Amino acid sequence: MTKKRISIFYAWGSTNAGDHALTLGAISLVRQVCEDAEITVVTRYGTDEEEHITTTQKLREFDSELTICPNPFRGSSQSSIGKLRRIFSGATQSALSLIAPSVSRFVFKNSPAYQAMIHCDWALQNGGNLYYWNSSRKAISRLAAFALPLRIAKSAGNKVGFLPQTIGSLEGTIGNWFAKFIASADFVLFRDSSSKKNLSNASSCTSKTMTVPDLVYFMPAQPPELATSSLEFPAEFIAITLRDESLGDYGVADYEEDRAATRKRILELFLAALTIVKRDFDLPIVIVIQVMRDAEVSHLLADLLVEHGFSATVVECYDPLTLISFYASAKILIAQRLHSQIFALNSGTPSVALWRQRLGTKIPSMMSDLECSDYCLDFDKTDAESVGRATCDLLKNLENVSERCKSLLSQRKQETIEFLRTQLDE
Repeated sequence: MTKKRISIFYAWGSTNAGDHALTLGAISLVRQVCEDAEITVVTRYGTDEEEHITTTQKLREFDSELTICPNPFRGSSQSSIGKLRRIFSGATQSALSLIAPSVSRFVFKNSPAYQAMIHCDWALQNGGNLYYWNSSRKAISRLAAFALPLRIAKSAGNKVGFLPQTIGSLEGTIGNWFAKFIASADFVLFRDSSSKKNLSNASSCTSKTMTVPDLVYFMPAQPPELATSSLEFPAEFIAITLRDESLGDYGVADYEEDRAATRKRILELFLAALTIVKRDFDLPIVIVIQVMRDAEVSHLLADLLVEHGFSATVVECYDPLTLISFYASAKILIAQRLHSQIFALNSGTPSVALWRQRLGTKIPSMMSDLECSDYCLDFDKTDAESVGRATCDLLKNLENVSERCKSLLSQRKQETIEFLRTQLDE
């Protein structure tokens, strides 16, 4: 029987543990459905960019059978001339690929990534928080870069699919075009029910669709020893992840985060909330840095807690497998980062989630799907009393909440695997 040739666009890099975990989860899910598939992963970086080299190394450590290629629409980024060449090369290849696909197949016959687009059984968009076009979040170059490989694959007569996506509102002519493009895929998986609604509002969808768990849930479970061998932490503790920044990609949001004000809010809210929790549950606090940009605010909170008599430490880790192992040792997690919640839930550790409207509804949507809305609070509207009360309630009902989440996730993961197996076998 011929092996399936499956191409995944893109690997998001490895400096953000959550982004890297999406790629590892995509590979894990495809392997669970088509164990012997020939998988090609195209990174979002050019051949000489350091992040492409690092990501390639980490992906090969995870799965040695992968073929990994740089982004064909990016060139050198080390100099001003290189940047201009990258822009010109990318624009030329993009235009030729769309206007004259038969010519482009000959011109780019020596490009492994381009060949992965046109010589595959399936071209899959990696999961993530990708597609938005509305008054507050828009970036045409970003959306075009996401869509182009699948558009080329489709023009070559190949099947295309979207792995679990968070999709925001898609408004106006441009938003509607992207909505129609997504809706024309052979299948679309959503990370939450609101994403499916957003796509339906923008375009009638002819794809086969399903709302499924985040890709990170499909990563393999890890033994506790993986974390204890490289990280130091207490036997029992409350884990915390923080976020004081806006969306990471340049040009996605039309606002600049007032990081000083957000940081002040974080420090005051967490100190007051944890003081309430400490009355009933005097547990050590471990603040986790899994995104490099969170380091400063994480150390500030740890220092503040120590000043007020808490046992508080910081751990820094960007490896998703180690983080899954680490969160298994935590009593609970108080999270501002979505993927820290998912790493924790992957190990049966539930969380109190603090979300922000300006960053989208992916966190409250996921918590609703897991029947945990009581533990999901709006960071900009809540108060320390509410956060403290929710944390104490979760600690008191830990076993019941954990078992409910594990049961729901297990059922949904199996349904996802069966759905995807049906699609890829067609």
